[in-house]
Amino acid sequence: VVSLLWLLASTYTAIDVGNEYTVKSFLPNVYGNNWYITHYIIFLFIYPFLNGAVEALTQRQHFTASVILFIVGVVSYCYFPKMLFSSSLTVWISLYLAIAYLKLYCMRFCDSILANMFFFVFGILGTAGLTVFVNHTALKEFNGSSELLLKWNSIANPFVIILCFGFFNVFRQIRFKGRFINYISSLSLFVYLIYDNILMRVFYRPKIWLEIAVRFELYDHYIKWIFIYSALSLLVSVIIAIIYKTLIIININIFN
Repeated sequence: VVSLLWLLASTYTAIDVGNEYTVKSFLPNVYGNNWYITHYIIFLFIYPFLNGAVEALTQRQHFTASVILFIVGVVSYCYFPKMLFSSSLTVWISLYLAIAYLKLYCMRFCDSILANMFFFVFGILGTAGLTVFVNHTALKEFNGSSELLLKWNSIANPFVIILCFGFFNVFRQIRFKGRFINYISSLSLFVYLIYDNILMRVFYRPKIWLEIAVRFELYDHYIKWIFIYSALSLLVSVIIAIIYKTLIIININIFN
């Protein structure tokens, strides 16, 4: 529905999206317009079998399988993406089994604030260090190769995974309730689909950046405009998501 609403909006704003993107807008999951959604739907069919495997494995077998799959499914995907047939789906499966092992056998470690703060800091330093190193190498040795600069921009970056693992476990210890926070959190899927729609990425976002560049000297204040654009995009996406969710609730109440 969100995809088709974007297509309708494009028609009214006189943007010719062409036959290719019209078809993709009608079949967003088939074409993987938002990869996360397509992967999540596939993963819903897989995880019951993974749970069965976890229950059947001994602790030693589970540990061995987790380590091997982490190397094959995560590390190879990040460092050697063209080897071992790894994909973002194998990354999910590998992480699922690893997290299952930690949840079953290492909860004392997962509950340690000190250990997870160490993981968090280590992940930040590793991520920043890799970025600086590759940036320096690309500029010095490869004349600023954009492909090399984006090498670590991956869901399988081990340092990012370590960072997220530590960060999540620290906040998991904090108990707080907030209706506003819960409500905003419930909009996250809508915000993602609205902001990262394929028509937004291909047709609208480049035009917006071009307009900013022409009117506000983007390239003289690049960092500032990244934050301004990000904040405004988030705010607008949240507002649209609130309207969208409200209309869904109203329709549900009418039909009930």
